[in-house]
Amino acid sequence: MRNNTKLTDNSKRKTVGWFTDIDGLISGLFADHNKLFLQLNDLRYVVDERTTAKTEILNVNGQRKFSLFDETSLIASFKYSVEIAFNHIPPVEYLDDDEFDWGLFLSNIINNASRKTEFINNNS
Repeated sequence: MRNNTKLTDNSKRKTVGWFTDIDGLISGLFADHNKLFLQLNDLRYVVDERTTAKTEILNVNGQRKFSLFDETSLIASFKYSVEIAFNHIPPVEYLDDDEFDWGLFLSNIINNASRKTEFINNNS
């Protein structure tokens, strides 16, 4: 995951989350007022119990596709690249694959109720 930045809004409202720039697309996952949101540029999506996500590998060169669904309807998607990790040794051994793959990171939180709650509690 390149260019990932944790941002904190120091205004009266507390909004904290993870944001990244993917080829000019600003993508972010953040919590606000005990709700989870996915932001893609100027569009903001509420991530609730009806929301699911899918990450697909498009080719062997690291091209991926992230898709966001409201029940069965596709509501957003974007393509992105992941550096191929042949012989890649992570800086610490407890990192998971989703530490390097933004779409997988998003999917793993969006699709897992306990991780979603933990993210909201830690960032809201």
